[in-house]
Amino acid sequence: MRKRMYGKLTALALAGAMVLSGCGQSGGNSGTSTADSKAETSASSGAETSSEKKPESIGRTDIISANSSDIRSMDPQEGVDSPSGTLNGHIYNGLIKIDENREPVGDLAESFEIVDDTKYKFKLREGVKFHNGDELKASDVKFSLERAKTMPKAMSNASAIDHVSVDGDYEVTVHLSHPCPAFLYLLQDSSMKILSEKAVTEAGDTYGEAPIGTGPFMFKEWVPNDHWTVVRFDDYFGGPATATSITNRIIPEGSARTIALETGEIDVILTVDPVDAVNIENCKDLVLESWPAPSIEFMAMNTTKKGLDDVRVRQAITYAMNRQEFVDTIIEGRGEVANSFIAKTVPGWNEEVKPYPQDLEKAKELAEEQYLIAAKAVEGLSEDLDGKERLIEIADFIIKRTH
Repeated sequence: MRKRMYGKLTALALAGAMVLSGCGQSGGNSGTSTADSKAETSASSGAETSSEKKPESIGRTDIISANSSDIRSMDPQEGVDSPSGTLNGHIYNGLIKIDENREPVGDLAESFEIVDDTKYKFKLREGVKFHNGDELKASDVKFSLERAKTMPKAMSNASAIDHVSVDGDYEVTVHLSHPCPAFLYLLQDSSMKILSEKAVTEAGDTYGEAPIGTGPFMFKEWVPNDHWTVVRFDDYFGGPATATSITNRIIPEGSARTIALETGEIDVILTVDPVDAVNIENCKDLVLESWPAPSIEFMAMNTTKKGLDDVRVRQAITYAMNRQEFVDTIIEGRGEVANSFIAKTVPGWNEEVKPYPQDLEKAKELAEEQYLIAAKAVEGLSEDLDGKERLIEIADFIIKRTH
C-alpha cells in the first residue's frame, strides 16, 4: 500500500505479533523512523512475532486462532489490510509466490518466462479448481489483473500493467506499459490474487462477503467483530491441508488473547503484543516465533503546516530522536532501527543507506537558528501570526529536548 509522504518523515518501527497455524498465513508489524521528501530516510523496522501451542498439545485438526482486529473485505483487491490478508491467504492463490529464499516461483503458474522488459508469459497449471467447482482458466487471470488496475486499493501494485492477452485456456501474457523490475514480486501480493470471473460478476458488489478462490480453504462464515471460519478444500491442487477448519476469533486486548492461549481456549495467536511476549516465552507449553517483518510503519510530518514546511525544522526533530530508545522501550527490543522505508526482507533493500544518527548538538543548532528567524519575523510582521507562533513553539520544543 502506498502512503503519501510530506517532507521529512518520522516513523517508529514496532514489533508486530502474530501466530501461524501449521497450514495458514498471517502477518503484522508496526514501527517508527524519520525521513524527508528528498529521500533522506531513517526508519525502524519491526519483527513479526507469532505464538502457538506446541503441536503435541493441540491434538486436533479444527484450529482456533485469535487476532486483534477484524477483516475489512474478503475481496483481496479491497481488503488489503493485514487481517484481511491473513484470511485471504487461506482462500486465494496468485500466479506467483515467494519461496524461502525470497525468490519468485510458480503458484497457479506452472512456469513463467520473462520475454523482455515489458512482457511476461505464464503457463497455468491445468485442472486447478475454484471452490465452486469451476476450472481456473486464462480468462480468469486476465480478468483479475485488469480488474486490479481499476481498484483503488490494488491499483498501485497493478499500475505497470498495460493489458493481458490470452492464448488458449492455460497461457497468458502480461504486457507492461513500462519496465518494472519488481513485477514478479508484486504478483505475490494479496491484492494480486486470482479471482473467478464468473463468481465476481454474479455477486457484484457483495462479492467481498462470499468469496470464491482456489486456495486450500473455503469460506464458511463471517460474523463481523466476532469471528470468521474457513474449512478445508479437499480438491486443492496442492493437496488437502492438515487442518479441517480454521476459526479466527477477534480479541482486541492483547492480554486477553494471551490468557485465552494459556487456558486452551485458542490454539494460535495472530498478534502478540510485546508486553505479552515474555509471558509466552516463559510458559513451557507455548512456542513464540519471530521473524523480520516485510514492512515498516511511520509517522509523517505534514509539510503543508507552518513550521514543518522548513526542512531545517524537520531535520532538527530528526536529529533529536533516539530511535534505538523507541525500539528498546516501546517494543521492548523486539525489532531494530531500519535504515530506510524499505524493509530488509523486501527486494531492493540497500544496507549501505545510513539512517539519521541522533545528534543533539546538530538538532540544537538547527532549532536555535530557526527560532531566531521566526522571532524576528513575528516582531516585524503581523500577518500569518499563528503560523509563526507555531514555528517558535516547535523550535522551543526541540531546544528543550536537546538541553
